[in-house]
Amino acid sequence: MNDAPTSSDEKLGQRPGFQKRLIAALRPALGTAGVTYLGMAMSFIATPMVARELGADGRGVLAAAFVSLQLVSWLGFLGIPRGIVLQRKSEGFTPTSSIGIVTLLGLISAVVCFATAGLVANGDERIEVGIRIASVLLVAIGIGQVGSEYVLAEGRMRVWNLARLSTVMLPAAANIVGFFGGWLTLEYAYLATLAGQVVATLVGCILAIPVFKNKRHGKLPWAFSFHYWSATAFDSLGGRADQLLLAALATPAALGTYAIGITFAAASGALTQAVNHSSYGRLVAAATAENGESDASVVRRDFSKRAWFAFGVSTVVGAAVVLVVEVFGSWLLGPGFEDIGVITMFLVLAQIVNDQWQLRVYADSATREGRYLTYASASAFVVLVLGVVALEVLDAFNSVSMAVLLIFTGAVRLGVRSVLKR
Repeated sequence: MNDAPTSSDEKLGQRPGFQKRLIAALRPALGTAGVTYLGMAMSFIATPMVARELGADGRGVLAAAFVSLQLVSWLGFLGIPRGIVLQRKSEGFTPTSSIGIVTLLGLISAVVCFATAGLVANGDERIEVGIRIASVLLVAIGIGQVGSEYVLAEGRMRVWNLARLSTVMLPAAANIVGFFGGWLTLEYAYLATLAGQVVATLVGCILAIPVFKNKRHGKLPWAFSFHYWSATAFDSLGGRADQLLLAALATPAALGTYAIGITFAAASGALTQAVNHSSYGRLVAAATAENGESDASVVRRDFSKRAWFAFGVSTVVGAAVVLVVEVFGSWLLGPGFEDIGVITMFLVLAQIVNDQWQLRVYADSATREGRYLTYASASAFVVLVLGVVALEVLDAFNSVSMAVLLIFTGAVRLGVRSVLKR
């Protein structure tokens, strides 16, 4: 009797293996999204508490105190942390001068952030003091970025998720405790946010130790790093320029409402960003393989379906967020937040566009094609600046018009890249 399985039996026998591979492929993204949504859930619980205790003015001061830190930390290191990690993976060593250069860039960034605090604060002493205290952290942030880039490029998503838990959950948890304990003041909320940044930086520095172990005399990857940096510098400027401009040109109350809208809108992109993050390690591995065409083929094969999946997820989740905020937003946040539903709607649309852009940034970074990103981001930033000038001249610059302008600049960025790639 022939015991050999039929073709249908073979398919049935292979299905569990396929399911295991599918689950294994999705697990990093789902785990990353789970951490993000857990942090967002904590933030959604904490946000109304902070808004009620601090008011729109206090919430605006808190947001403005950390805008410079985030902006300078993105711009000040010239792409060197990512360049060092990719050099370590492709060539097996790290240049001897790397740790000194990263630390020097951190010192320069700290001085710039400290010196410009008064200008950013727009005369508000509370914001100025908050910026200057936080600026000291920039000395070590570069090393922390090396550690985060390393575990992300390695595809060690569990470690990477643990490293970012401090900034995602620690401030929200501390604010919830402070609310019920009666300690939730502006100073307390500031220290809670700062503590999350400190812990994240320390963890990143620890994770960076393996990168700097195998040092050798050699050139730093300036060419790639500066290319990557120039491709993302305008994104970094645009990524926080909205809040920076609101801090300088609008009232703290307008910035406070906008900052909470940003928090709500970010929920629409969490799962998409998780898919992008978990894909990066595989793309880097393909890009550093001996077959020089393998990276491009992986990107071409995966990009279309990932882009549509990202759009669908962002749209569904974003619509749910807008509905909830429109119905319950004013009731949850209290007086002063009557426009939160409209602002959140426009910011969700901007987030959907940004999710699509970030997917393209990962794909083009993995294949070392940063020049199209540079031109597209520069074009969008010019449009952003011109739009703000026009709104200010027309006396129409506020949180709602800023959110609408973000949608338009995001569309310009995608369009310019698409045209240049073709």
